[in-house]
Amino acid sequence: MRSSSTMRRNDLSIQGGKAQDQEARLEYLPLFLSVTHQDVVILGGSDGAAAKARLLCRAGARVRLFARTLGPEMGDLVRTGQVALAGDSPTLDGLRGCRLAFDDGADAEASMFLGARASDLGLLVNTIDRPAACDFIVPAIIDRSPVVVAISTGGASPALAKLVRQRVESVLPAGLGRLARALSACREGVKRVLSTGRARLRFWDSFLTDARLDRLARCTEEQMGAQVAEEVETALAGTADTDPAGDVALVGAGPGDPGLLSLAAAQALRTADVVLHDALVSREVLDMVRKDARLISVGKRAGGAAMPQDMINRLMVTHARRGVRVVRLKGGDPFIFGRGGEEQEHLIAHGIHPRVVGGTTAALGVAATLGIPLTHRGVARSLRLVTGALGEGMEGDDARDWAGLADPETTLCLYMAGRKVAEAARGLMAGGLGPTTPVAVVWSGCTPDQECRFCTVGELAHWTGDPRNGHPVLFIVGAVVAFAPAWTASSDQSRFQTG
Repeated sequence: MRSSSTMRRNDLSIQGGKAQDQEARLEYLPLFLSVTHQDVVILGGSDGAAAKARLLCRAGARVRLFARTLGPEMGDLVRTGQVALAGDSPTLDGLRGCRLAFDDGADAEASMFLGARASDLGLLVNTIDRPAACDFIVPAIIDRSPVVVAISTGGASPALAKLVRQRVESVLPAGLGRLARALSACREGVKRVLSTGRARLRFWDSFLTDARLDRLARCTEEQMGAQVAEEVETALAGTADTDPAGDVALVGAGPGDPGLLSLAAAQALRTADVVLHDALVSREVLDMVRKDARLISVGKRAGGAAMPQDMINRLMVTHARRGVRVVRLKGGDPFIFGRGGEEQEHLIAHGIHPRVVGGTTAALGVAATLGIPLTHRGVARSLRLVTGALGEGMEGDDARDWAGLADPETTLCLYMAGRKVAEAARGLMAGGLGPTTPVAVVWSGCTPDQECRFCTVGELAHWTGDPRNGHPVLFIVGAVVAFAPAWTASSDQSRFQTG
């Protein structure tokens, strides 16, 4: 049997990195088991056991009950013939041939008998409300038969599973089951028109949009079949019986928070066959990719090894030519310091015209979390996004004209500037930007690990290195930083350590 198993504090002196998020182990294998015309045993006559019995009856099982006493609910099930009372205590013959057993734990002697013989009989046991003693658990379910949604916390918190079920149930249309039955009636017709599995998968992905699902699910039982059949037939009329050509979407994942993904980005992830993603794309965003898609990490963290860009380009072309849907998933926005333009050029040169799905760039997402208006009437009339990283063949002062960026009425957002930021600050002051100009230094923006520290340009000129090496850092420079609610709170403490 199984055994159970606002922002961070504003302190630049924190040393050491944070532990990386680990993908949680799957406590249970989720599956749907047919028990139609199968024998299932229940030990105990409690209300909890009766609830399991009713669920089993709905699934078509033959329920065999052993119990010394019957509660009112179980008594009703026995009297109506839905459950067969086999005796007070389980016997070896009474357990043989059963696939599953449910035990309410009220009879210790019966539980010991079941536990001693279950393994030899190949019987899986669920002890109600005792996950550590369970071979399997029963999830909270949403029943829109034949659509069934199962929700589980692995036995950790049934109450939480119930709450999640209620929230999910509230957004699922009541007519989902009717729609599923109508679509089932159309499957053979689609198979006759589209002979390949890939063509059928692509057809259904394009047919079942959120808008169509919501509209069709409102149809009555009488309307549903004819309406769905008509729309499927119309959609099939423009679909060729060939394996569809592959395609590539350059998709912005935003700065980390999955809530910042656009609807178009979420749809691209749900339908992708292959996802080439940057290393900094958050686990929460990757979890939105459908489970049978192939995930390939091609990006890097600061200072780490990376897949060469020409190899990334070749991978996109190779997979697209195999007829699959490719998503190149990039942190932030593909066209803001993401080399998305280079990738688009390469794809077009090879006859592939990519679809571009924009994303929230780090500056916009981070500024929103801090309450910094990047432009503000009478304070900042323009916004400049600048990379502090040197391009190939660029060295020294020729690489970046910091003095030319020293406009007190412009907000500067410096990306990838950790190693050059002291030089940048000195250049900005040399160009006339006041040393008291506010600065927000933000690590791991728009993620649970986000940290912020406020300082001034003069203090930034003494930057001696990034104590959070490997965490992406963004610098927001300009008078508008002082509008952040946390700026005033930071003014009575030493805002920045200079080494």
